[in-house]
Amino acid sequence: MKRLLAVVLSVLILGGLITWRVIGKREQVAAMARQGAARAKALPQVVLATAETREITAVFTGTGALEAPLNVKVSAKVSGRITYLHVHEGDHVRRGQVLVRLDASDLEAQVRQAEARVAEANSRLAQALLTQKPTNVGVQTQIKQQQAAVASAEADYEQARQTQNSEVAAAQAAVDDLQARMASIQAGMGNAKAHINSANANLANARTRQSRVLELYKQGYIAAQEVDDAKAAVSVQEAAVQAGQAELEAAQATRQSLEAQKQAAAERVKITRTKGEADIEAARQKVLQARAQLEFARANTAQSPAFQEGIAALKASVAAEKAALASTKARRSDTVLIAPTDGYVTERMMDQGSMATPASPSSPSSSSARSG
Repeated sequence: MKRLLAVVLSVLILGGLITWRVIGKREQVAAMARQGAARAKALPQVVLATAETREITAVFTGTGALEAPLNVKVSAKVSGRITYLHVHEGDHVRRGQVLVRLDASDLEAQVRQAEARVAEANSRLAQALLTQKPTNVGVQTQIKQQQAAVASAEADYEQARQTQNSEVAAAQAAVDDLQARMASIQAGMGNAKAHINSANANLANARTRQSRVLELYKQGYIAAQEVDDAKAAVSVQEAAVQAGQAELEAAQATRQSLEAQKQAAAERVKITRTKGEADIEAARQKVLQARAQLEFARANTAQSPAFQEGIAALKASVAAEKAALASTKARRSDTVLIAPTDGYVTERMMDQGSMATPASPSSPSSSSARSG
């Protein structure tokens, strides 16, 4: 009932002011019209005077209504009980002077809650950032380690191939060398057989000559010396045959030894090739394994976008909480009403202890400040 009465009084006062201003304007216009008509009907007055030089001062006399250039109504943006209101009608106020304070205890609590939410959001973001760095470093370190493992495995694979090629080539070279030596021994055996045949032929000739010389000696046609010479020639040819046989047997023995060595070398070629292929395959499997582990390590980086999205969400949460805090602080600052300009209080519609509501004419923020 009291609020309704205050509203009615405010409307009546405002209506009276408006009516008073309208009537005053009409009277002013009517007075000016009457003055103009009177001047138009008045007879001209002629005054004779001696011409002289003097200063002329222009003076205008009239009537009018005095009106302030500014008429500001101050109203609250938030609801609250008035805890401070010490200005009255006619008081002079300065721009920035505190006119009204509203009870801000609820808003103070909301500000503390908003600050706590901001601190909590910052804490969650800080924890996520602290987790992000070691995670990224661990993933990158694992990738680098696996890249090094792949490079090492590929180097081992290439080394195994080169080792196999070189060892097989060396073993094959040994086989080829033994084959060449066997060919040389085979040629030596042919020469030994030719020497033996030649020595046998010479031995036969020597024995035939020895027989003839011995017959002639028995018949007394030649001296005993020639018989001895024929015997010596036979002995020489027999020794030549024996030497050829020994040479042939040695060549045959050497050929058998080289044949055995060749077989052993050929077997080593097979073993070396088989072992090299096994080593190459093992190295290739290690390469594949290292590459698979590298791909797995790189796959871990797929977690980074999701992690970044989580951090972005936490940052957005921090920004939202800060915005909420700023909004709450702004509403808290709205509990203090200040004079927007210098002037005088022309109307005070509420008292200390009353409940103010936003944009209500009955609120203390409806106090008018008329510039002086």
